[in-house]
Amino acid sequence: MKVIRKEDEDSNIYIKSYSKENGDLVLHTANGSNPRIIDMKENEVRVLNLMWEQYDNNKGYSDLLKNKMSRNIKCCVVNFIVAGASLTGIFVFGDYLTFVQHVALAVIATAGLGGAAYVNFPKIVSTREKLDDILKCNLLKKNEEYLNSNLDLENVNHMEGVKYKTRRQLEETAKRNEEIVIKSEDELASEETMIEPYFTINTIDKMSLEDLQKIRDNLKRDDYFAFAYNEQAKKETGKQKVYTNKN
Repeated sequence: MKVIRKEDEDSNIYIKSYSKENGDLVLHTANGSNPRIIDMKENEVRVLNLMWEQYDNNKGYSDLLKNKMSRNIKCCVVNFIVAGASLTGIFVFGDYLTFVQHVALAVIATAGLGGAAYVNFPKIVSTREKLDDILKCNLLKKNEEYLNSNLDLENVNHMEGVKYKTRRQLEETAKRNEEIVIKSEDELASEETMIEPYFTINTIDKMSLEDLQKIRDNLKRDDYFAFAYNEQAKKETGKQKVYTNKN
């Protein structure tokens, strides 16, 4: 989760993300501190709820971020125009310019390109990332249960067009859940055992907005077509779904 508000930039309670390590939940906060708490269901739910509260504080800044990005893009364009005009002046009128004029135009061109490359462009990227973070949370807020209930990683249509990084993350989650199921079958499952959802406000931090939208759209398309499995799978499950990559 990105830090959106200025007052949260150096906060030791603003949770950007959390990870699991040696039976602990390790929180990664805005100021770089990493408090640890025991990995229990109640604690993880508490952390996720706190992150949703942060989103509630951040979501009102989407319009401000859009306006900020628009201003930075305009400044970037102006810088390129100034640099282009200065370089054109050097090449077109070079024979008529004094040494001082050459130097002046070169300095202006360099300043224009430098302003675009080192000042405005990084601001555009940073603002875009923050805006995408809010949009990702918006999408998840409306579709969290739907995404987690319907995603089938063995269904090639569900993962069509999704980048490798996101596919790999989801596959690793599925693998961890398989290990939890096997362990719970071998031992008496404790009340703390919890299957890890594919999509939470924490896990989407490493996913792009485009991938999250693509998965949602793929599932919606699957619902619309409502094709059947192969006949054997259809008999076993009674489901009406699209074909998987396991026939």
